[in-house]
Parts: sequence; structure tokens; C-alpha cells
Amino acid sequence: MFVCFSINSFRLRVALRSRPDLIGLPVALVSSPCERSVIESVTSASEKLGLHVGMPLEKAFLLCPNLVSLESSSEDVFNVWNSILGKLKENGYQVESLELGSAIFHSVLVDPASGKIEQIISQTMRDVGSSWQPSVGISSNRFMALLAAYATSPGSSLVIDDPEIPLSLEPFPLHLLPLSKECRKKISQLSVKRLSTSSRLSA
Repeated sequence: MFVCFSINSFRLRVALRSRPDLIGLPVALVSSPCERSVIESVTSASEKLGLHVGMPLEKAFLLCPNLVSLESSSEDVFNVWNSILGKLKENGYQVESLELGSAIFHSVLVDPASGKIEQIISQTMRDVGSSWQPSVGISSNRFMALLAAYATSPGSSLVIDDPEIPLSLEPFPLHLLPLSKECRKKISQLSVKRLSTSSRLSA
């Protein structure tokens, strides 16, 4: 079985680690502090005010004058991410980083009939760090594990092990998934356009 985890708004969450005073406030992550910048990530408080990824920072300030814009340190982001991956590798998992904040590994211990799935989910949550509220997806199919991790909410898990599930996903285009540009590029290289095709991908 494949285990995938994803940390929503990872770069923004790393930036907020040094600013606990901003928790719960409208905050946006930008590439640079100039007004021509666009928003790369937002907090839930920002979303409630209508701010979203891709919005010009100038427009965001018009909607929310008290918005706090932050820049992320690439060095800090990479250091934190490598630390998270290191904990999993210390436990014997061959972890593959998909992008910053998302990774996948194969576990021979995960068998739906063994009753150990919940144990693996709990262990993954602990190793990643519960404060990150990782979304965990598990499936016998590599891509379906990724889909499960992106489909479930932060701090929860989703197991896809029903062979009929891929059939119900067949009509939907792949662009509906909330994937990053990097993930979309990798998937497009595999000529995957619909979920029905993705469900047939194997390791």
C-alpha cells in the first residue's frame, strides 16, 4: 500500500512559525513585498475575506487593508521539509518527496485486512508532526493515494481501497484536482488527462 501525506499551504505555515502573533489573522504569502506581486498562499481568515491564490497584492490590500504579507525563506522551507522527511526515513520508510509539503512512501505493513492502517496513519501523523495537520491518503494504487491525500481535509485521512472507486471517477477531468504546477507538469508528462487514466497508473 502507498501512503501519501500533504501539508496544506506548507510555505506559508513555515513562515508563520516565527510569527505566532499572526495566527488567526488575514495573512498572505507573496513572492516579494512589492504591490505588483501576486498571492501564493493565504490563511483561512484571508479566504473568508475573499482573498485567494493568484490575486494581485494591490487588489488584496483594497479588500483587506489590514492584510499582512509575508515572504518565505527558501532556506527555512527546505530545512523544515528535510527535517520532516528525515524523521520518516529514520523509521525505515523510503520516502519520495513529490513537492515541498507532499511526499509518498510504500509500506508493506499496510494491509486492509491486517487492521494496521489506523496504526500507520497515526504513526505518519506523529512523524510528520500533528501541528502541521497533514492530510494522509492510503491506497494500493500510487496515484489514488495522492488523490486521497489531496481530497481529504487537513489533519484527517482517507483510505481508497475499493476497486470500483476508479470507475466512479472516470468522467472527471484531472484539472479539478488542487495540484501544484509542479505536480500538474509531472502528470501531464504521463499523458494523464482524466481520473480514469490516473487510476490505472501503477508504481
